[in-house]
Amino acid sequence: MSGGIRVQEDRCRGCANCIKSCPTEAIRVIDGLMRVIPELCIDCGECIRSCKDKAITINEDEWELLRSREGLVLMADPTLYVQVGAYSRPRLMQEALELQGLRDIAEYAAVAFDLAAYASAKIIREGGENRPYISTYCPAVIRLIQINFPELVGRILPVESPLETAVTIWRGDTGAKEKVTLVSPCPAKATLVRNPVGRSKSSLKYVVSVKKVIRDLLVYNVKVSGTKAKPISSRWLLWSISGGEARHISAFSDKELTSVAVSGLRNTMDLLNELELGRLTGVDFIECRACDLGCIGGSGTYESRFLSQLRLESMETEWLPTQEEMEEIREWYDK
Repeated sequence: MSGGIRVQEDRCRGCANCIKSCPTEAIRVIDGLMRVIPELCIDCGECIRSCKDKAITINEDEWELLRSREGLVLMADPTLYVQVGAYSRPRLMQEALELQGLRDIAEYAAVAFDLAAYASAKIIREGGENRPYISTYCPAVIRLIQINFPELVGRILPVESPLETAVTIWRGDTGAKEKVTLVSPCPAKATLVRNPVGRSKSSLKYVVSVKKVIRDLLVYNVKVSGTKAKPISSRWLLWSISGGEARHISAFSDKELTSVAVSGLRNTMDLLNELELGRLTGVDFIECRACDLGCIGGSGTYESRFLSQLRLESMETEWLPTQEEMEEIREWYDK
């Protein structure tokens, strides 16, 4: 078992669909059952999509057990907020979760994603000949580079995942000690908890899929008014769709950036191959997402990625931060 993938052997028929779909040849069939080679697995979730018998799932914690705990704190991926129309804004989702006895820290996520964009723009601006830099946001892409394109490792932006940073900011601001559960759209981000990159230990303790949380809200038919919470910036929500991170970074740059954004493993591998061959001259930043259309296409989501795309594209977004927001970002950056 790898960090983000769980195999239920009693359901596996040895059909080998997962082997055909794996981009890094990390799966073998031994004695009629599939086996994952952890050193080769990038947790992209392609095997989950290909398995008709549901023998492969995200390696997540038991949601029913977690949600029964009083005061459970959630750090949700932006994808959660564009899954269902009734909860398609952070303040609406926060209210829905609050009615279920859960706490969401989206207001700190908004700051963390702004901080990541600000830090990325600063590094890219000062990067000189090391451009183009590659986004670190998709863990599956980072592992793909480590395995198939090791020559490109030096181009990866040294910026921590804003999902981790948000928890650090929340603890620093409130002094809270509660354990935090990540709501993830895919097995790759689940590894932030179980096998973090660049950290000896994650600031997150548990992980559940977006699909589990949304199903719960729909089963209980949670009604929200939208009047109980203050509006939260929507810039960070666009990281869940291809091109959103690049747009956010450009908004925080004092000079025009040339960026390339692709989604889907085939497009990602083609682009990285082009970069490895030195054909991407004049490009400052590369954003790659393993899932089609971005994180909204993750194997742990509930809604159609196309409907989520419509919600995001129709969302009014103020890309330029206010003076107050900028001062807060600089303050956290200097820390």
